[in-house]
Formats: sequence, C-alpha cells, structure tokens
Amino acid sequence: MIFKRFLFFIPIILSSLNIRGQQTVDIPNHRDRWVDTQGNIYLQSTFSIEKLNSQGKNVARWRAPKGMSISTFDPSNNHKILVFFKEFSQIIYLNQNLVELSPLTELSTSPNEEITAVCWASNGELWIATRLQNVIARVGGNFAVKYSFSFRPFGEVSQIDKMYEINQQLYILSDNRWLVFDLFGQPITKIIREGMLQAQITYPITLYVEGNNLMAFDIRTQDSQPLIKLSVPAVAAYRYGNRTYLFDSNRLTILQ
Repeated sequence: MIFKRFLFFIPIILSSLNIRGQQTVDIPNHRDRWVDTQGNIYLQSTFSIEKLNSQGKNVARWRAPKGMSISTFDPSNNHKILVFFKEFSQIIYLNQNLVELSPLTELSTSPNEEITAVCWASNGELWIATRLQNVIARVGGNFAVKYSFSFRPFGEVSQIDKMYEINQQLYILSDNRWLVFDLFGQPITKIIREGMLQAQITYPITLYVEGNNLMAFDIRTQDSQPLIKLSVPAVAAYRYGNRTYLFDSNRLTILQ
C-alpha cells in the first residue's frame, strides 16, 4: 500500500523538478488567492479583487463598495464568485470577469444574528455559519434554511477563517486545522498540518507549503509527501498544467 501511494506522487515530483523557466509578478497586499480550472488567478485584498490570467497578467479588477472591507471570497463556483462582508453580514455576486451580478444582499434575517462565514454549496445554494446559535446551515432561495447542524462540539463559528464545499464534503478551515464534514453535518476527519490554512483545497491532491518545502497532501489517505525544496519565499502553492504557482505575501512566482 505504501509503495502504491508513493508511485502516485512520482509524476508530480518529476514534473515539479523539471523547471525550465521562472517568472515573478508583484501582487502587493493580497490576503487570499484562488486558481480556477482555466489557470486564472484571483487575488483578494481588503478592498478589491484582482484577476490575472495564467501568465500572471492583470485582466480585471473589482473594488468593494466604499467603506466595506472584504472578509472572504469563494470563486469555486464556475459561474459566480461569492464575496462576503462579515461586518455587515452581506454578500455580492460577481461573474468570472469581476462584473457585478447582484446588488449587496443581506444574509441575516434577524438584527441580532451575526453571520461569521459563508461559502458555496452545490446547486447554487450556500453554507452559512451563524454566531448566535453557533450553527452551520445550508440555505436555499431567499436564504431559507434547508438543513443545519450545531458546531458546538467543535468550537465556536467565530473561529472559522473560511469554508468550502469540495467533492461533496464541507471543509472548515481555522488556523492550520481542517475540519471535514459530510453534507449532513457528520464529522469525517480532522487534519492538522502547518500551512494548511493557506492551501487551496483540490481533490485528491492538495499542494501546500511547510517551511521551505513544497508538499503534496493526499486527501484520500491523509498522507503528505515532500516534493521540492523551494528557493523562493512562499506561503501557498497551486499547480495548473505545466505551471506551478508559488504565492508569497507580495509576490507570485510561476515555475514552468
């Protein structure tokens, strides 16, 4: 079994070592990032979202409404980008070219309810975390609750940094911890790795940075393998085609 797992990583390791060129792009002041299925790169800062193509060239920028700071964004839906303003419990939708598709929309149905995290669910629905009840709920049209479960056995929803539904599982990220649930709120596993909060979750292999090592994590087996020693600073990594994107706080390095 160990030998088979090791063989799975060999093509990734070989392609990562076969680096023919390196390109550096300045990406100042970004807080989070996402690479879509076409290799486009989305960078979230406090007040804007920027889109780069797969070569690192800027192709679009969207600015948040005046006086509002972006808490998180979720581009995992192939048609809409979800932008969340935690301070106001509001969201807005953008298309893939960062054009607004909706006005600002209030998530909370009660003035005392605070929404602490939001992400896409399947079928265009949403997962939301509510602080007052300390629950995570799946909501449909008009944000009507379709299903909810208590987060109390796992902590407080106020501690959640971000959430994603990936491959019919709900990932809740906090510090360097992933909590993984099925779509009915039943816990599946807890994963703790240095650098995991910065990782873009991809199934079955997620790349992440641990120290100065580029690591590969197999979600199915929960095994990690080192790929290469990094010669440039990085906090996150993603692989698209023959390109490896290395993200630092102010710089993007593209290896190919």
